[in-house]
Amino acid sequence: MEAYLHTDHQQIFELSKEKLNVYDEDLFDFLIEWKSENTHIQSITSGSTGTPKTIELSKSSMLVSAKATNEYFNLNDSSSYFICLPVKYIAGKMMLARAFQGKGKIILAKANAIPVKALKENVSFCAMTPYQAMHSIKEHKAEMNLIDQLIIGGSPVNSALAKELNNLKTACYVTFGMTETISHIALKPIENTIYECLPHVSISSNDNQQLIIDAPEIDVHKLVTNDIISHTDEKNFKWIGRADNVINSGGIKLHPELIEEKLEKVLKDVLFFIDQVPHLELGSQPVLIIEEKALDEVIAKGIDLLEKFEIPKKIYKTERFFFAGNNKIDRSKTKKAVIGKYR
Repeated sequence: MEAYLHTDHQQIFELSKEKLNVYDEDLFDFLIEWKSENTHIQSITSGSTGTPKTIELSKSSMLVSAKATNEYFNLNDSSSYFICLPVKYIAGKMMLARAFQGKGKIILAKANAIPVKALKENVSFCAMTPYQAMHSIKEHKAEMNLIDQLIIGGSPVNSALAKELNNLKTACYVTFGMTETISHIALKPIENTIYECLPHVSISSNDNQQLIIDAPEIDVHKLVTNDIISHTDEKNFKWIGRADNVINSGGIKLHPELIEEKLEKVLKDVLFFIDQVPHLELGSQPVLIIEEKALDEVIAKGIDLLEKFEIPKKIYKTERFFFAGNNKIDRSKTKKAVIGKYR
């Protein structure tokens, strides 16, 4: 098998199922669906915030989103799209939609941990998960530098990975979006904290600081999300965390993501997350779930960086973390498994 399949926005539809299956077993069916008279295609949500579900997406909306991204990154028919995300999910589908809209060259790779392993040519544009970016930089940094522009999405980019990405020649961006919004609706350079919305998107927030997305061109109307933000105008915002992760401890609302951001400065090479357990007087209290290999003295250094009310009341160590389909930690499943073991 060749490391990569080189084709373009037209030729890919002429390739056999057998040839395409080598790279992605869902690709052939997606191409048939895309070429059909159906106005919508089906896509599966990642399952990172709930049970995975199938939803229908408008092809015309996908092309609106694709055009916005292509214009943002100045991509056109002379550009090459390096596609290394599974087509089963919206991120992979949208990479193909961008190539179709931009009429560019397609370089298709298997969706694995190090998709750049055999890369020997410059590519204009690529999308990866943080997991792929981390492993690719660690083992094939030179090949990563062959990518002109890279977007990272699917889960948060921690401080250690952000530092590594900043040292690349590649222009790196973090995306914000979900399946329901036809992939990302906003981006930010890796070193920034503020997301900028794409031209077809505007945002607001409610009294609970929940992000509200309005993008009529892709049939998204005042979508109230579970994301907590601060924002200054209808085009820019800072992501704080998930509303469904908020810990209400004695009336103080704690955002696990903000606590994790502090801990990442010390806990760089281990998996961990902040969650909560019930407390008779406070309602809930924060706990730390972390890999078994984490040294107690390193954990202590991380906790020293926290405010008094942010300090985990219990620490649970585990050898096994569960993951959703896009390499995000499945917090609910992992928490249930590890805390159940201690009870």
